[in-house]
Amino acid sequence: MAGDFKASFRYYGEANALFRALKDTFGVAYSYCGIANSMRMNGDFRGSLRFFTKARENYKRIGDKVSYAYTLWGEGTALQMLGRNREALKDFEEARSLFRETKDRRGLIYCLISIGELDFKKDPKKGMRAFSTASEARSPQPQVEARYAKSLIRPEGRAGAIPSILRRRWT
Repeated sequence: MAGDFKASFRYYGEANALFRALKDTFGVAYSYCGIANSMRMNGDFRGSLRFFTKARENYKRIGDKVSYAYTLWGEGTALQMLGRNREALKDFEEARSLFRETKDRRGLIYCLISIGELDFKKDPKKGMRAFSTASEARSPQPQVEARYAKSLIRPEGRAGAIPSILRRRWT
């Protein structure tokens, strides 16, 4: 994956200081989420949780359900990488509910795929159903998420082979 997440961390940190000085709650929440995602993408899953929590608190304060839901999803992915699957599932399910309520199809697809990954570990058939549902969803953006979900339900997936993305997440 391309990206300079160390620089991103620094820029979001600078933005956060500015937004706090301006008392801009949305900017503070957005920059906390950016810090958290930068940390997550650098592999600091545990550290990212503190900033996801701060972002959630601020998004909740201003009533931004969509950003709150994306923050839950990001937090869930960090929890999943830490092996805290029950907590991750709780975040994914709450985010999925908010995405349905706000009709955010892209976020819904993200959650379906993430829930499918967790389901696949215990019950591959249930996981495949979640991937199939995600692959059929329509996103307003190019079908990146749907193509990813379809790749998870190719014949080799049905034959019992664990998709490489899941295999990497489980090790």
